[in-house]
Amino acid sequence: MLLFFGNSIVKWVGAILGVCVVVLACWFGINATDEALSDEALAAMVVSPIPPPSEKNGFLDFLALGAGEDASTYEVALSRLHAYNNQKHGKGQPSTLDDFPSVKIDQRIPRCRPAESSCLDAASKAPNLQGLLDEQKVFLRRYRAMREKPEFVSLLELKSPEDAIPPFSNLLDGQKLALLKAAIQFNGGDHTGAIEELELENAFHRRMAAHSRTLIDKMIAYAMLSSDALLIAEMVRKIAPGEKSLWPRLATLTRPLSREELDIAPALREEMARSMRAVQTRHHGHTPNLLYEAAKDDPAVFDFDRRPWWDWFAPYLYRPHQSLNEYAVIARMTLGVAAAPSTGFLAASREMTSKVEAMTPSRLSGMILNPAGLIHYYLGLPLFSDYTGRMHGVAGLHTLVRLQVALRAKGALTPGAVAEALSGPIGSAHLDPFAGKPMVFDPKTETIGFESEAKYFYGQTSSLVQRYGRLAIPL
Repeated sequence: MLLFFGNSIVKWVGAILGVCVVVLACWFGINATDEALSDEALAAMVVSPIPPPSEKNGFLDFLALGAGEDASTYEVALSRLHAYNNQKHGKGQPSTLDDFPSVKIDQRIPRCRPAESSCLDAASKAPNLQGLLDEQKVFLRRYRAMREKPEFVSLLELKSPEDAIPPFSNLLDGQKLALLKAAIQFNGGDHTGAIEELELENAFHRRMAAHSRTLIDKMIAYAMLSSDALLIAEMVRKIAPGEKSLWPRLATLTRPLSREELDIAPALREEMARSMRAVQTRHHGHTPNLLYEAAKDDPAVFDFDRRPWWDWFAPYLYRPHQSLNEYAVIARMTLGVAAAPSTGFLAASREMTSKVEAMTPSRLSGMILNPAGLIHYYLGLPLFSDYTGRMHGVAGLHTLVRLQVALRAKGALTPGAVAEALSGPIGSAHLDPFAGKPMVFDPKTETIGFESEAKYFYGQTSSLVQRYGRLAIPL
């Protein structure tokens, strides 16, 4: 009996040792046989230098939007910038970011979302709206000082995907208050004053878009430019053709975005370089906590809600160089899609997605030796083509509102007059960005627009696509 149990113990110990040997062999194979970094990967990891802080840079004002009335903008901003650029992570690690003041907007202030409802009506129906705006005088003073600065360049030097970022919602809150101020002026008959407020807002948003270093800067700028355009479209429907002094200013407000304002490639390149720098460390072989926290807030963005059981040892199943080399190839294709004209974007995006999907099954060695690399959360680069689509989408929205301005300034308000205008020089000067053809007027809904997917637009703009089955605005 003792001999039997002794043999069993020996077998169990042998089996455990055998498993350990296999695990160690796999670990050695995964870690010791990693590829050398390609020249393309090394070049793709180069990030542009961050400019030194300057009081001319509105980004510093942005960091201090929640500061008290008597606080020094520059001193508060430098303190926050230092904290953001020197974050530390770890269990029990206190965050110096928790002590920073935040912006709080009175919940009684209505939303200004002209695509979903009327911003002008919301402003007219809100009790004592001007009084509520006056109570935000400290925030508004700081916001207006920010938008007057000649530049808006991000000074963030985030080193980890776990780093916190400033609350960009503060910018959207500031825009909301500014647009509501314009709505109050417009409702009061001061159309010129309302347009002047929009001009100040739009100039800041264009400046931010032109100076964007990072992808989130660019996306926030696109979102704010879209809100500007939609409120302009709402106001235009209430301005009489006889108010001739306003139409040139409205045409200027909706002028085409410049190359610098529109081009997403520099921000994409910077975003991918920063991602690659993080991917080269094994510590980031697992998904960071911040993404899981974000998934709880917005399940539509992230399709996971809890960690897989193997996530804790994912860094040991990860070959960084192999992943980086593949990432660099996909990054090159991503930038190629960003460089395609709007009329070639959809085809270029589909072609890229097919190529990326074809890369994974063909890499048998990757599936065996680099499983964590093949499912790495940073390798979702085809999603970046949706961001590129938004570049074309925001340009198309501006074209659409500019067309609306041209039609109403001309007095082309009947279906026949609109159809005639769209078939002539006005139509050929305002083309559907994706098809390269004139916009289409729908007499049933009395809207002008073009075919597109909702994912190429933001919040309230995408709701127009859902409402009309295309991006369209009432004439």
